[in-house]
Amino acid sequence: MIDKVTAMYPNVKVVATTLREVHSTNRHSWGAVAWIDGKTYESPTCELDILDRVGGGDGYAAGFFYGLLTGASEQEAVNLGWAHGALLTTFPGDTTMATVEQVRAFAKAARRGFSGNRGQRVFHACSVTARATAIVTLQAVVTNACAWARHR
Repeated sequence: MIDKVTAMYPNVKVVATTLREVHSTNRHSWGAVAWIDGKTYESPTCELDILDRVGGGDGYAAGFFYGLLTGASEQEAVNLGWAHGALLTTFPGDTTMATVEQVRAFAKAARRGFSGNRGQRVFHACSVTARATAIVTLQAVVTNACAWARHR
């Protein structure tokens, strides 16, 4: 795909996409790739237990752009995007609830090159943290909405 895009649009400097292999509705292999000024950067691949697949690609783009705009290396930007997209699929809906710290922690684990069972444990730990954060965030939103409604 990247070859076709760069051939059709020779002035393009960056092409990026997620690499998702769907095993079942709730189980995916997740990766990402970016081509930047002629060089290819790939994320690791991990197995995800998906809560909601909507928004994973947008999450990758957001994390990738965040990395590029905050001065991260190209590889780190790809890993930040990959990590953000992965964590986003553990939340309901297409809006992130992941903190920058959670995204960086998952990307850092990727940078160290986890694989196999160790990778599963690292992802599971991040996923549980993300889900716990989502629950606390949703509880806060509901509490604030109820308080607002009572005072109206």
